[in-house]
Amino acid sequence: MAIKIYRIEAGDFNLMRKYIVGDLRCHPAKNKRRLIYEWAKREFLNMSRVSEFGFCPEPVAFQKNVLVMGLVTYEDGPAPKLKDAVIEDAGCCFNKVVECIRCMYSKGLVHGDLSEYNILVSDEDKPVLIDFSMGALVEDPIAQELLHRDIRNVTKYFRKFGVDANENDVLGAVTGG
Repeated sequence: MAIKIYRIEAGDFNLMRKYIVGDLRCHPAKNKRRLIYEWAKREFLNMSRVSEFGFCPEPVAFQKNVLVMGLVTYEDGPAPKLKDAVIEDAGCCFNKVVECIRCMYSKGLVHGDLSEYNILVSDEDKPVLIDFSMGALVEDPIAQELLHRDIRNVTKYFRKFGVDANENDVLGAVTGG
C-alpha cells in the first residue's frame, strides 16, 4: 500500500478552490482544513472512476487528509516516474498513455495534471497515472482546458524521443472527433 497525506498547512487554498468549485461531488469549503479533506476525497473519487482500467493505483480508502492506495511497483521496488524511467519503445509507451487518456475521457474524467512527473512506469513499460487530485469531470467548465494541457504536456515529452506526437491527432483519438 501507499499512503498519501495532504499537508493542511502547505495546501494552496486558492488553486484548490478553482478546481473544486466546478465539481458537484465536492463542497468548496471556506475552511482550509475542510478544503484539504475535500481534495483527498476528490482524488479518491477520480481514481475510483477509472480504476477498472488498471492504469492507476487501486484506490483503497480515504479519511480526512489521508488517501490509501495500492503501491505501483517495478521489478522489486517502487515504479519510477516516466521522466526517470528507461523506456524500451517510446512510441508504444506513448500510445499506451494516449489510451489511458482516452479511457479516462470515456468515463467522463480528465486528469488535469498529466506529465512525465505524474506517470509511473511499471513492468513492461506499462504507464500508471498518479496524482488525480486536479482531475475534472468532462462537464466541468475547466475540463477542456485541462484536457488540452494534458495532451500538450504528453506530446511535448514524447517528441523528445522521436515520437511523431501531434496534439490535434491525439485530441481526436481521445474525444472521438
